[in-house]
Amino acid sequence: MTTRTQPGVKPSASAGFTLLEMVLALVIFGMIAAVVYSAFYFGHRAVTSGERAADENARTRLAEEMMGRQLRSAVYYHAIHDEDHIAFFLGYSDGMMFVTSAPQSRGGTGLAAVTYRVVDGQLVVEERTTFTPDDLYDAPADAATDRAVLLDGFSSLRMEYLPREEVDLGW
Repeated sequence: MTTRTQPGVKPSASAGFTLLEMVLALVIFGMIAAVVYSAFYFGHRAVTSGERAADENARTRLAEEMMGRQLRSAVYYHAIHDEDHIAFFLGYSDGMMFVTSAPQSRGGTGLAAVTYRVVDGQLVVEERTTFTPDDLYDAPADAATDRAVLLDGFSSLRMEYLPREEVDLGW
């Protein structure tokens, strides 16, 4: 690098940066940039993970609230099964079916036959608002059923029911 000097002034030997100083400055700048980038990267991952967890918790809370409300609103509905008039509630190892007075459809009014079950790793709810005591156990093939996936990632669902001798038939 050549420098211009004024007449009568000697150029100084330290009039610039050496190659070693430039390399050290670039290495230090690169290290600082890497630390700052990694801090932003890990911060972004933490925010994304937190949002995902909050969304999953909200969906779980919504599903739990919906199931609880519908179970608390279960109706002692008489169905006909094999010529017997019995209260309708079916419990399976992976779900349940009952009649509720708090359906999700029709603005939450009227009665609906509700089924909660696990299908292919998903908690599914099905509602049928048109039914009779005769077809609760065997729904017609053309019955209109609303279906929604409440939650993903289920491997199993465990339901426990009171033994028959402890059941209060008076509701």
